[in-house]
Amino acid sequence: MMFCLLVVELVLTLEQFLFSHDAAEELKEAISKKNHELILIKDFNLVDEIWKSRPKPPGKPTRVHDIKYAGVDVLSKLSSLRSVLVENGCTAIVISMLDEVAWLLNMRGSDVPNSPVFYSYLIVEISHATLFVDNNKVTPGVLDHLKSAGVELKPYEEILSEVESLAAKGAKLWLDTSCVNAAIVSIFRSACERHFTRLATKSRKQLNNGASSDLISIKSEDIRNGIPNGLYKVSPVAIAKAVKNKAEIEGMKNSHLRDAAALSEFWCWMEQEVKNNLTLTEVAVADKLFEFRKQQEGFIDTSFDTISGYGANGAVIHYKPTSDSCSFVGTDNLFLLDSGGQYVDGTTDITRTVHFGEPSAWQKECFTRVLQGHIALDQAIFPERMPGFVLDVLARSSLWKVGLDYRHGTGHGVGAALNVHEGPQSISFRFGNLTALQNGMIVSNEPGYYEDHSFGIRIENLLLVKEVDLPNSYGGIGFLGFEKLTFVPIQSKLIDTSLLSPMEIKWVNDYHSQVWEKVSPLVNVAVRDWLWRNTSHAACWTLKSRGKMRTQLMSTCLILSISMFARPIKQQRGIIGIEPSVYPQQPPQLFFRAGTREELCFGSEEKSVFEDKSLTLTQGWLGLKLLEGCFEAKGCFEAKGYLRSSKRSSRGIRHSQRERLGIAARGSHLVRVSLELLLGGHLFL
Repeated sequence: MMFCLLVVELVLTLEQFLFSHDAAEELKEAISKKNHELILIKDFNLVDEIWKSRPKPPGKPTRVHDIKYAGVDVLSKLSSLRSVLVENGCTAIVISMLDEVAWLLNMRGSDVPNSPVFYSYLIVEISHATLFVDNNKVTPGVLDHLKSAGVELKPYEEILSEVESLAAKGAKLWLDTSCVNAAIVSIFRSACERHFTRLATKSRKQLNNGASSDLISIKSEDIRNGIPNGLYKVSPVAIAKAVKNKAEIEGMKNSHLRDAAALSEFWCWMEQEVKNNLTLTEVAVADKLFEFRKQQEGFIDTSFDTISGYGANGAVIHYKPTSDSCSFVGTDNLFLLDSGGQYVDGTTDITRTVHFGEPSAWQKECFTRVLQGHIALDQAIFPERMPGFVLDVLARSSLWKVGLDYRHGTGHGVGAALNVHEGPQSISFRFGNLTALQNGMIVSNEPGYYEDHSFGIRIENLLLVKEVDLPNSYGGIGFLGFEKLTFVPIQSKLIDTSLLSPMEIKWVNDYHSQVWEKVSPLVNVAVRDWLWRNTSHAACWTLKSRGKMRTQLMSTCLILSISMFARPIKQQRGIIGIEPSVYPQQPPQLFFRAGTREELCFGSEEKSVFEDKSLTLTQGWLGLKLLEGCFEAKGCFEAKGYLRSSKRSSRGIRHSQRERLGIAARGSHLVRVSLELLLGGHLFL
């Protein structure tokens, strides 16, 4: 029997416009190791030859991004960029990243789904700039906007000829080869080689005449690679765009609040739909969320395709539901929703994981450990010039303690009314990205856990990098921290509070207080009620009796009836809180926080709004009735002191707030206050 070994050598072609130079080189190297060859197509596209029904390129008009959202005008941005070019000895830069072009020129478009960008190239030289774009996308208003900044227009297809012309003249170009396509780099290097060949010919003639030439010291390989006239570095526009100015930060904050209102309306609606046993598919949920966002002022589009995953689908990190194969959302498993919006003033990205039934103990532990990682990163304080990968461990540590992890980065950059994913900064286990986090950058905070074929968990907020004021500055180095931009409740029923530290409990309470204060004025009464129930304190309040800890409660929404001498005065809705006294010998302190943010406090000078702040809790009891893991509570407390509240009016005259607070003190020094509490929460013994 004879064996014949057949060696096949493959020749692969690559369309230069579809790959960055670096990606093409990486692919070329990998293929060469297998004895195959990669050829760059220069003059035609094989796919175009057979794709006869190819649709026309997008032709929607571009628009000017208002200066009140952009913060800095185009002339100033171009001036700063030109200063960087001069510092690096360059005469021009080729910009091919669409979001960089849009940011630099204060323009927006709609050529790419979910991203407000438009197909274009931009070449910025020391004296002028040229935008390569289809003319039908430029309205008269946009044209005037560009002319005022000294930007001229050329057809989109002329980018290669312009690069070739600049190289032929000996211009030194800044090219970010990680994003500039292979076609541009190839044409630049070919033109550079021809340019230096002409110079070399001229130099040889000069040498024959006894003159000297610097070209002798330049290697032929360097000439072929365009090294003498090319600067291959990360685009300076990328960093400038990533560091947001005041107007961009303000726009991001405002758009996030409107987005939070839309999400609160959505979750209120969905909770009710599930409660009514209505059938909802993952696609229907995503479509409904779009409707709620669409009602918000300044909404343009989603910032990416919504990830709506129930149960096992939630474990697929970038899952996209389709109408013919999606699941129904039920009450037996976790539901993960990752979504975002594009607004005229900002871009949002948020993930929440919820359970509409009763989560298992394992699901609660996994969720809580993800939450602990989220909190750890949110509260991080770190030296300036610190790359994001250094912080990644904070988000994973709690999961690592029990042998768990997740297979994606923890944070990515986010544009201001631009791409929801932007660089160059990131927070990831991939330590190759050395870009330092800087004041003004925006990153996501999205740790997760995914159990294959079972469920997925992710909690995501956006964070603004900011300077922090510390008592020390070691080595003269400043320190940075984060400020939250996202304000949507985190479902309390998924939190196993026994795993949380007091600091982590405080973080949850403080965050939900911020959510209530910022978002409640933006929603209607029904949604406000949902928001109230979902932002009530998820912490464990400690009740003490004779110095011994008896019980821990999760305090949530209640209806409080205040009685004076057994006569009801008024009903209010609010949060009850019981806190240990600052002084060991004094009884615990009780306070009631109403929806109007007025507070009825016992024994707490810091929170009291009363004239007489000597009011103290003297005795009390709290009866609990378990109801399938939840509880009802009734209590009666006695307090000493005055309850008359007062406030200065606009004319400076003090007037009583008795009616507003529903209290009639009658000058008594001993008042009995009966509390009828209806608390929805969990009892932790």
